[in-house]
Amino acid sequence: MTTNVQVPVLVEYNLFTLTADVVTYDAQRHLIKANGNVASENASGEEHHADSIIVKSENGEAILLH
Repeated sequence: MTTNVQVPVLVEYNLFTLTADVVTYDAQRHLIKANGNVASENASGEEHHADSIIVKSENGEAILLH
């Protein structure tokens, strides 16, 4: 199942936060795709800003792929 939200969204997952204009979650692949004004912060406090990113949730961690 894929869920697509197209309003400003806040995602929180085990000390990982992400905000973006459009977020798509693929539950089968455990992938979060975010587009538009993307800002994220991981458990170490590292911030990332981009037009789009892809994050994989694996073993309780959020792994930034792109």
